[in-house]
Amino acid sequence: MLHGWPYDIYSFVDVAPLLASAGYHVIVPYLRGYGTTRFLSGDSFRNGQPSAIAVDAIALMDALRIEKAIVAGFDWGARTADIMAALWPERCKALVSVSGYLIGSQETGKMPLPPKAELQWWYQFYFATETRPRRLRKIPARFCQADLADRFAEMGLR
Repeated sequence: MLHGWPYDIYSFVDVAPLLASAGYHVIVPYLRGYGTTRFLSGDSFRNGQPSAIAVDAIALMDALRIEKAIVAGFDWGARTADIMAALWPERCKALVSVSGYLIGSQETGKMPLPPKAELQWWYQFYFATETRPRRLRKIPARFCQADLADRFAEMGLR
């Protein structure tokens, strides 16, 4: 089972034991860059693309001598699982893909969405993009402040 971003293996803490008790052999690895993962060489190119993580997952299957598996993931892990199923269908007995991302246009992704849509992706901008300042300059500050205040109030935060 492949976790999403910015989550980790603890996302599966409740479901992994249930699957194991049902007879499944459950493997929940940290994805590249999480937990105790490390590159074997300091010269290795750092790449967090889902396709690179899919290669990692196939390499893990090879190392564990798993020929075919039910591959499951959510969020970024779902996209990685999807890539595994598309590129190595002979290695995937079945696919469980939850709340993944569609493959889209990188150019279109640089364009701002309507403010309410941007708000739903706040963590992407906060954690991972250099385009955040450019996008936020296109949204009036008064809108962001009011909408964030409403969202925090909905979550019981003041």
